[in-house]
Amino acid sequence: MHDVIALGSLTLDLFFRDDSLTISRDRFALALGGKYVANEFHDSLGGGGANVIIGIARAGLRGGLWSQIGVGGLSLYIRDQLTQEHIDLDLLEQEPDFSNISTILLSARGERTIITHRSHDLRLEVTSERLAALKECRLFFMGNMPEIPLEERDRLVGMVHESGHQVALNFGVKDCRRGLSALSSIFSKATLVFLNRYELGDVLGVKPTELLPNEINYHRSLFLSDSVIAIITDGEFGSYAHTKSDIF
Repeated sequence: MHDVIALGSLTLDLFFRDDSLTISRDRFALALGGKYVANEFHDSLGGGGANVIIGIARAGLRGGLWSQIGVGGLSLYIRDQLTQEHIDLDLLEQEPDFSNISTILLSARGERTIITHRSHDLRLEVTSERLAALKECRLFFMGNMPEIPLEERDRLVGMVHESGHQVALNFGVKDCRRGLSALSSIFSKATLVFLNRYELGDVLGVKPTELLPNEINYHRSLFLSDSVIAIITDGEFGSYAHTKSDIF
């Protein structure tokens, strides 16, 4: 049995940083036809699903990743990295022609520009084995996957909720722009809801600059169940946990 199953994206991230990657007016300024050599390079696994389940595994919990992966080439390297992190791969969906890779250009101060390629949108193959695993895991994390119909995601979350287990949700801008009425059903089944300041503004129909997550409790505004915790991230200003009665 898994402690946590994470459903979300899986990428190979390639990081480049060098003074030759010049910046002008808050943008990388690279010459057409130019060739650049970066002295600093790093690769790591990325994507919402992978980031969460790697953190879970490093915390000593048993984690399984439900995502899509290719068959050969870089996918073999990705599999090896996941295995080294002691993550169960039985839930992965193999796609012969699938690839998901990101190139990240870093400035000297750490600002980043990301170029991502995904061969096709994520799809879900809901098998009896995956459903059985979801019903038995202690916590199910669902990452940002706007290409999967919300109704389908709501059904999966509902199944875990009805089994008496916990659910953590992380939505992106496309889903949050649907507004609270579209998300209230899936929110009601969650244990943890993660939103950044801008996503919270989209859900509530409020300008992000008008939000005060360190002072105003938005738990009631999101119509969450009493036991649900909303995690509001706010960049350099930190993160806040909103319960029914408190802000942490």
